[in-house]
Amino acid sequence: MRTVLALLVVAALGGGSGWAVLQSEQPPSGGPRVEAAAGTPVLSVRRAPEVLLRSRRDAAVVAAVSDLPGRIPGDSCLVIRESGRELVAHRPGDPLIPASTQKLLVGAALLQLVSDSSSVFTTDLVADQAPVDGVIAGDVWLVGGGDPLLATEAFVDRNGDQARRFTRFEDLADSIADAGVVRIEGAVLGDGSRYDDLLDVPSWLDRYREQVSAGPLSGLTVNQGLTTFTPERVPVNPGTPASDPPAHAASVLVGLLADRGVEVTGASGSGVAPGGAVPIASLESLPVVEVVEHMMLWSDNTVAELLLKELGVQAGQTGSTEVGASVLVSTLAAIGVSTESMVVADGSGLDLGNRATCGALADVLDVAGSDSDLADTLAVTGATGTLRGRVAGTPASGSVLAKTGSLRHVISLAGFVRSDDGREYVFAIASNVPEGEFMPDAGVETQDDLMIRLAALTPVEAPLELEPLAAQPISR
Repeated sequence: MRTVLALLVVAALGGGSGWAVLQSEQPPSGGPRVEAAAGTPVLSVRRAPEVLLRSRRDAAVVAAVSDLPGRIPGDSCLVIRESGRELVAHRPGDPLIPASTQKLLVGAALLQLVSDSSSVFTTDLVADQAPVDGVIAGDVWLVGGGDPLLATEAFVDRNGDQARRFTRFEDLADSIADAGVVRIEGAVLGDGSRYDDLLDVPSWLDRYREQVSAGPLSGLTVNQGLTTFTPERVPVNPGTPASDPPAHAASVLVGLLADRGVEVTGASGSGVAPGGAVPIASLESLPVVEVVEHMMLWSDNTVAELLLKELGVQAGQTGSTEVGASVLVSTLAAIGVSTESMVVADGSGLDLGNRATCGALADVLDVAGSDSDLADTLAVTGATGTLRGRVAGTPASGSVLAKTGSLRHVISLAGFVRSDDGREYVFAIASNVPEGEFMPDAGVETQDDLMIRLAALTPVEAPLELEPLAAQPISR
């Protein structure tokens, strides 16, 4: 029965063309007619070589990674797809702690919600009235507009890597001075009301606060909300978090204005700008897609948390972690991502309450596609971001676009692989060992083997028995 069905499918794929006879030019009337009979029988696998060749290629993928599911430490999942077709599915629906692959979900949702990925966030300085002869009478407000990358030159320089892009805060001070302002007869007040007042995620482990794993979360922050910071970028204890980030931002601006000869007679602090305030100067961020790229490349926790709150604003709701999490799930569900088991506790992936499946991570990538803005934000193996030092000198170097994730007992990775076999694969892999344990080296080794094996897949050629037979001339 299977053979008959297969033959019927092959015949259908042939679209009926197998019954056609290729006729040569007609000879003069009365002469013999020469025809070319189709060399390949109608009911032949030769008439559907691509279908069978794809099957051989799929089998090659499965064979290449067959031992990996058994090598992934702890609770794990692994999904590999090609053109939306699932080739490998090891516990694809198991909800696991995703670590920083959580940022992939945040980036996908934000890029889906914004009307234009080239749009920008704007930080404004406003006042009750326009300056007169260079003097602003009364207080001014520095209004945060969602830019999580406001930074001074000193903060940027500490990174030692200019690929980490920020919005130069000095440019706002320059704009104020260039507008002819020489004195502000009042205070400079920071307005962070775009987002709520929660400066962290209540469910975080205490050590994240002690280590300053993310800066204070506010609608207005400069230098990621750090009042002091280490001369070089470090992942643990990078500086002192501000207790009032908007007030801190205002004080930094006052200092920059003083450097440019602009006098501020009042103190700095925080407060909400009045309605109908007059714009004095503004500062635009990088395009939204580049802000997302910064978050993805460097796995920036502070930026991820602020962008999660921004999801609430973009949806016309409150700029909070809780609302942003709800918007994230509903946005991804609306575009076809499996969200049934998804739990979003934060944007960075620090929270151990987060849950995502390998199937959902693969869905996000499948929906976006490798030619999307989202794909452009991912790190490249051996070249950029958190994948700069991975799989260098192997077939996977430069062939993988992906987002990494790691905590003490969690490791994850999701992205695209461009293979030597001419195909492109979507993959997601995650592993959780019990809390209190540390992820063994096998976690990273298995990820690297996965990338290398997929990238190194060689082209699978059609066997000779699948090549079409040549047409044979016959005389009638």
